[in-house]
Amino acid sequence: MTNFEAFNIQGIEIKPNVETKNKRYDYVMWGVDNLYAQYLLELKENSPIHSVACDSTVTMSFGEGVEIEGLGNVLVSKMETISGLYHKILYDFYLFGGYALEIVWSRDRTSIASIYHIPFQKVRCGHLGMDEKEPDTFFYCDDWSDIRRNPIIIYGDVNPENKEQRQLFYYKRYVPSENDVYPITPYQSGIPAIVLEGEIFDWHKKSLENNLTPNLFISLFGDATESERNRVKQELLDVYSGKDGQKLMLSFAPTPEEAPQITPIQSTVGDGYYVDVLGYASQSVLTSWQISSPLLLGIHSFSSNPFSQNSDELIVATKHWLNYIIKPKLKGLNESLEIVLSMKYNQPVQIVNKFTDFSQLL
Repeated sequence: MTNFEAFNIQGIEIKPNVETKNKRYDYVMWGVDNLYAQYLLELKENSPIHSVACDSTVTMSFGEGVEIEGLGNVLVSKMETISGLYHKILYDFYLFGGYALEIVWSRDRTSIASIYHIPFQKVRCGHLGMDEKEPDTFFYCDDWSDIRRNPIIIYGDVNPENKEQRQLFYYKRYVPSENDVYPITPYQSGIPAIVLEGEIFDWHKKSLENNLTPNLFISLFGDATESERNRVKQELLDVYSGKDGQKLMLSFAPTPEEAPQITPIQSTVGDGYYVDVLGYASQSVLTSWQISSPLLLGIHSFSSNPFSQNSDELIVATKHWLNYIIKPKLKGLNESLEIVLSMKYNQPVQIVNKFTDFSQLL
């Protein structure tokens, strides 16, 4: 008698943006495995539309840089200007929903001497106390997937009276959620579409590499026990799991004569189906980024007209994006950064954004 089973090997999963508390750790875990920020980076690497949307949003927001009113593009550390720091902050702000800065005080503790960017994906927050609304302890690690080999650095919050700890300024955009310390990404609702888009591209890539036959059939001979069959199945899963995985069919037969006969089942969907699904997914990704026109990203596959005939649409879409999407988001970001800068210069400061006038370039 032949033992036969078929199973799917999963690709990229959709992970929830949740906070996990474990009494063994002094910090709140971001995600079930404490690697949610790393998961967001993986999404950017795997989805072309998502990656370009993030890069273009940063470019639009940065424009020609920023300066402090009355002071110009000043240095915030020995080697970096406010514009250089702002560009790094923008990437963290749009990709993760927050940013982090290391604060170095002057020797007399009367002002901030230097401000350094800290990669947001490497920061975790301490547990909140009973009456605390914001975390006052932060943890930094170069690789949260291997904390045994990568030491964790502990930071305190910004406090000129604290002379013992390194200090960190932590900001997250406010969006109503169940999370207490970690942000919700600006494109959170579009993550399923981002995953789908990346999986469709990867499926077509692997189909071509496998001569358009994305399935595996493996037949093993011998009267295997149930535990042996489970072990073989797990070994195959270990080999073929991940985004490079395929649908795998596995059978066990006592002899070659008793091996099952396989009749290929043709797919009921053609290439047009995947093109349609990819179009829906791509449009959903753009919607999650609040991008009204794909032309803003240099994409005209959703439209039958080339760029030269869409200059009016580009101008309208650009103005809408800048005035109704970008500027309102930057208002909260700038206000948070101005708090830190005012402590550095011992006076109220205002950040001036120098946006590019794209209408002059069309």
